[in-house]
Amino acid sequence: MLRPTSRILFCAVLSAGVTGCQFGLTALDTSATEDSGERLPIYVSDVSPNYGPLVGGTVVTISGHGFGESPTVKWGNGAIDTVTAVDDEIVLSTPSVSVQTSVDITVSSSAGTYTIEQGFTYTNSTEPTGDKEGIIQLTYQYNLCPDCWTPPLDTEMASSQVAFFEPTVAEFLDYLPDAGSCDTNLSSNSPTLTYRDAGSFVYLESGSNSISLQKSTTGGKTVYEASTEAGSMSSASIAHSAAYDLIINGGGQIEATTIDDALYTAQFFDDLNPDIGGPFSYRLSRNQQTNWTWQPAGDGSNNFLIQFDFYSSAGNYTGTTICNGYDNGSMTTPASAVTGTNNSIVVITLQRYETGSFDFPNGAVGQYLSVASVQGTATVSN
Repeated sequence: MLRPTSRILFCAVLSAGVTGCQFGLTALDTSATEDSGERLPIYVSDVSPNYGPLVGGTVVTISGHGFGESPTVKWGNGAIDTVTAVDDEIVLSTPSVSVQTSVDITVSSSAGTYTIEQGFTYTNSTEPTGDKEGIIQLTYQYNLCPDCWTPPLDTEMASSQVAFFEPTVAEFLDYLPDAGSCDTNLSSNSPTLTYRDAGSFVYLESGSNSISLQKSTTGGKTVYEASTEAGSMSSASIAHSAAYDLIINGGGQIEATTIDDALYTAQFFDDLNPDIGGPFSYRLSRNQQTNWTWQPAGDGSNNFLIQFDFYSSAGNYTGTTICNGYDNGSMTTPASAVTGTNNSIVVITLQRYETGSFDFPNGAVGQYLSVASVQGTATVSN
């Protein structure tokens, strides 16, 4: 039997020491760029403008070299049907999207392929500054083997946190491995923030589903939080694939306001293979890769994490591996992701997550993170 620890939760701070291993997708090779003095056969130097409204129609110019006469442009996960290429410039019109987000831009020609990560930001506010003044996190977890823990876990667990702070360019998920890779025992460095008070409570509401988050001040941090573990929210208050409004009643440094559609929750999933629902019955191999599938599959626009927490046969924690991929219904994790010894215990958490941004009335930007996860158990096999 295992004792619950903070490691079972998404975005937990893990011990230091990081090693990497690649799987599936090939990460972008940035070893030779313009800055290194070596001229790449194809290169993107500028995207202008690099922001625009959700309705699309923004005329964007991509500058660089190596585009040739008939380049193709991948915009996020879709292709741009019509582009105009003249010399070292590509001109296109942006497609529409339904939520605020940033998309990767990939230009391909006979000279090769080049990607600008998060090269264009969809926003209905004025020009983005890169500063953030708030974050919302909403997490739902379904435990396939709640009795594998001492004391037993609830079958369904949920938590939510909201924080407001002075403008920052900090990234909250930059410690995660790149998509298409695994890292072992990551170390998360929490950004230094100057927190702001928004009164005693804030609320997240989606139709009849409401979550009351109470202010907590610990260690100089002002955070609004609720969880099933603390008895301050119910897992039934989480609606999957839904939009939540953020309601601030005021009484602190943040004026009273309602921000519509501040958070979009991740879709829940089922039909998971291999079956990790039995108590430590699945055998995770140290010598071969593992193919994972789930339904319903996402469209690949969001990311999908598989987290392995390793314990000795006596239940002592020994390490964590996190593999990051895309939510398209399948992922392959390498044998090198399995660091436990033969017959040791593994807690496996599959996490579908969705990120995006929202606007404060003053034009400031906030970030949200929604996670839907399933957790099961296994043992390691040589």
